[in-house]
Amino acid sequence: MDMRTQHQEDMFVSEFKDGKWTEAKPIDRFATLNYNEATEHIYPDENMMILFLNGEFWVSEKQENGTWGAPYKFESKTDKYGAGGVNGGFWQADAYFSADGQAMLFASLRETIDTVGIGAFTEENFNIDIYVSLKEEDGMWGVPFNIGKTINTRFVDRSPRLSPDLKTLFFTSNGHYGLGGYDIFMSRRLSDTSWTEWSEPVNLGRIINSAFNEVFFFNAYDGKTIFYTKGNSNVNSNHDIYTAKLPEKFRAETTSLLTGTVTGSNGKPIHSTIVWEDFNTGTHLGNLKNDPVTGKFSITLPLGRQYEYFIEAEGYVPQSGIFDTRDATDTQVMKDSIALYTINEMIDSSLSVVIKNIFFDFDKYELKPESMGEIRHLAKFLIANPDLSVQIAGHTDNVGSEQHNQQLSENRANAVRDALVKLGVTPHKIKAQGYGSTKPISSNDAENRRVEFSIIGN
Repeated sequence: MDMRTQHQEDMFVSEFKDGKWTEAKPIDRFATLNYNEATEHIYPDENMMILFLNGEFWVSEKQENGTWGAPYKFESKTDKYGAGGVNGGFWQADAYFSADGQAMLFASLRETIDTVGIGAFTEENFNIDIYVSLKEEDGMWGVPFNIGKTINTRFVDRSPRLSPDLKTLFFTSNGHYGLGGYDIFMSRRLSDTSWTEWSEPVNLGRIINSAFNEVFFFNAYDGKTIFYTKGNSNVNSNHDIYTAKLPEKFRAETTSLLTGTVTGSNGKPIHSTIVWEDFNTGTHLGNLKNDPVTGKFSITLPLGRQYEYFIEAEGYVPQSGIFDTRDATDTQVMKDSIALYTINEMIDSSLSVVIKNIFFDFDKYELKPESMGEIRHLAKFLIANPDLSVQIAGHTDNVGSEQHNQQLSENRANAVRDALVKLGVTPHKIKAQGYGSTKPISSNDAENRRVEFSIIGN
């Protein structure tokens, strides 16, 4: 089914400089493609752009020199019959990634066709619904599913835009009660574990909607500014772009921002993956890549949670950190600069790194449950590099007798070793060693109480 107009759609870019928009210019990399093209959205880590090409999604990836690569068709998992993937409908458009990069919402014509008034091949004659595909831990996009009848009608529902709070959804529809043909609506996600439970959609009202069609919508990351198109009753006719301030009652909840730069020991950027989990439950929440040119990353996260994050890159020893937003009531920003060491650097220079998120009660050696996220990721690294021989070293402060501290440090090192072995690391590849209080690194007792990791052979 061809839903193209007689006019070819191309991609343009304009920059906001000195209080105004520069002249729109075609994007050379994509302007030579055949038929209709449009930019849909850029993945949150800014390494992948999703494109609309004749009713399908295609992808262009950022190259190491900062340019965009040749497009290829978007891939996702399909159902057991080999159909039903993201590009499995008659037509799909309006792709939008969630701020954490773990969900992609889009509009698609793939199920019931509204046969009333079928004439010309225009989208008004068909039942277009909003779907979601979830990113799975293996990196693949899952089989998409309809987000439910609260949002979708038997008419056209499209242009989904999920705010960074992962709750506030904006979309356009001509099936809900409105002021004209297409209006912009808002709904709240009612459960952070469900994509089909939504509050009843609310029309944004006459400040934004009108008797004309407001079809294509985008909310800026400040949560206050929106951009949308307005035109007459024919969706495929002339539509201009408008901007407005979003009324406060429709705005998303406040979010936090984890940002930083990943480099090697030489200060040069390292292209890496940032993985984050719920610190208390160990639940995998998401992963993104940093910019291959600058090494920078930026992750928007909801408030009210304690996050543990891991920086991973092939050939490098992973690092970790904690971002606590449980008590935050306003935007919380955390910046972290991470230097990764290669395996060879660790060996050649006899380097040791502190395993940051290992926790024991005072004067005890039983691992606390919240240590397991760190241990799982260290085990993953060691299993992926089975030839490495490593040492886990326990250290204490100088409170108490040296004999007691020596035994405590040995017990703690063994506790970490035992946990790694239970997760599948080869036992004879791990040496546990205690040093008591003989190797302090600081005048701060808390910093001296630590467990370190080093590579002693391969």
